[in-house]
Amino acid sequence: MNPAMHDEIAATATAVAQLPAASPNWQQDERIRFIGCGSSYFLGLTLAATLRAHGFNAAAYPAAEVLLHPPHDPWAGARVIAISRSGTTSETVAALKHTRDQGAESFAVTVADASPLADAAERSISIASAAETSVVQTRSVVAAGSWLLASLLGPQADLDAWQAHLDAHVDASQAYAHTLPTDIERVFLLGTGPLWGVAQEGALKLKESALIEAEGFEAFEFRHGPRSRVDDRTLVIGLLQPTTDTLERRILDESRNLGAQVASIGPTGVAPAGLSFQYAKAVPAAFAGLAPMTALQTYALRMAQARGLNPDEPRNLSFAVEIDLT
Repeated sequence: MNPAMHDEIAATATAVAQLPAASPNWQQDERIRFIGCGSSYFLGLTLAATLRAHGFNAAAYPAAEVLLHPPHDPWAGARVIAISRSGTTSETVAALKHTRDQGAESFAVTVADASPLADAAERSISIASAAETSVVQTRSVVAAGSWLLASLLGPQADLDAWQAHLDAHVDASQAYAHTLPTDIERVFLLGTGPLWGVAQEGALKLKESALIEAEGFEAFEFRHGPRSRVDDRTLVIGLLQPTTDTLERRILDESRNLGAQVASIGPTGVAPAGLSFQYAKAVPAAFAGLAPMTALQTYALRMAQARGLNPDEPRNLSFAVEIDLT
């Protein structure tokens, strides 16, 4: 019997195909701020970078930082998008209430039918097709990201093309994940722009599912200390983009010269490195930040299984983090 995580990754395309209608009530000149915790925060980083590339004023914050160390970022007039799979994440609920009290317009994204986060927001959306039972978030991240990009970017996102190709993309991503090594001690994931958030999310999947040393870095920061950990028990995965792949490829070549195994994920046309997955040009550019996620999720699942672990119930974790903030 497959873990729920396996089945939920495999059903990513179905979840995205059944998204609620997009809500194109956003303007490019608005200040868009994402808040969340864990996977939701890393998704926010990816979405904010994607929006900035399209001319938006966008940023993402960990929900607890909004409460404990408020950024010098006026909330009045901003549109704050709070993301939480369960809709019960304590820090996110409290942070959304705080920003709303400061004059922000509030929007909640969950997969729950009803939740404290939705109650705290002026508007909300529930992506029920992406509901999960595994503690580890997979398809819910891709589905929430897809809905938000379609809503924020409108027709230029080309959600129809993403939905039409996603079945094939998920299959190819899962097949690629089975080519990556599981007999290693550490994994480093490197990305820039929207893919920096993806690198951190991919590392989180590996850490929580497989209890392996895994870290995500802005690609060029890897030279500034972290690569001291590289040896022949290391895999370095580059998440490549057409505009920066030549420079990023050099970092992978340097890592290989230090003894690491290397791999790369990027669209057709980027300079591949090592164990390479070049996904089809049919993936719309707006969704490039979501495109590597299924491969990384599947790799985390495989790594967990190779270590004899149950990826649905990671050690010390629960389905939702609900704590007393008083």
